[in-house]
Amino acid sequence: MPNHDSMWMPFAQELIVRIVSGRYPAGSLIPTETQLGEEFGVSRTVVREGTKVLADKGLLLSRRGLGTRVLDPSEWRTFDPDVLAARLEHGDRSTVLREVLVLRRSIEPELAARAAELAEDDELADLTQFMSTLAAAQRDTKAYMRLDAEFHARVAELGRNSLLRDVTRFLEHPVAIQRELTGKIPGASTKETHRQHNAVFLAIVDRDPERARVAMLDHIRWAEDRLDRVLTASNGTGTGASKRRRAR
Repeated sequence: MPNHDSMWMPFAQELIVRIVSGRYPAGSLIPTETQLGEEFGVSRTVVREGTKVLADKGLLLSRRGLGTRVLDPSEWRTFDPDVLAARLEHGDRSTVLREVLVLRRSIEPELAARAAELAEDDELADLTQFMSTLAAAQRDTKAYMRLDAEFHARVAELGRNSLLRDVTRFLEHPVAIQRELTGKIPGASTKETHRQHNAVFLAIVDRDPERARVAMLDHIRWAEDRLDRVLTASNGTGTGASKRRRAR
């Protein structure tokens, strides 16, 4: 017997892509169950299950006798993994990446401050050992990017706030995309990245919460500026960091 999920999931994922990409714009009615079933070669039950999933994600609203309408992006469950993945691959990637950095700016400095305040001695010893591994990887950009992600994950863990930690885990995929993009900046190296990581680390081991907060905030702002350079070069528009530069 075929797995029921395997029948409607590809259908639901394709609908998500069509909505996120604008093929089915906000406010429009999607095709009827019969039309979608014929197009995808699936039963009306599969169509019904798939559209119900999208309704749960805030993408669709079904009204008896009025059809199924695409909701405004303000209604979407933006933390839903399927919605996020579709936006990154088929939608407004630049907007998502910029929003992620704003979110990181709000969360990670506080986690670094809490790490400086709450980390146990043995945890600081483990972090010190990890920093040696991170320093040794500076000549291997790909290896350093992987360890870069682990550094931020370790700091988040030491911050001892399960909700904020889980938000940072959820952001790992878009942050990895951001690192890949900024790693292509001409002349980019891991030297400055490591200097900033080390500043956060030293503040944590010195148990200086305010210094750790400022060091992490400076690091996120630097990453934001680099991302803005890449996105501006690719689409000819700048926001955020570039506007701050022009205002100086």
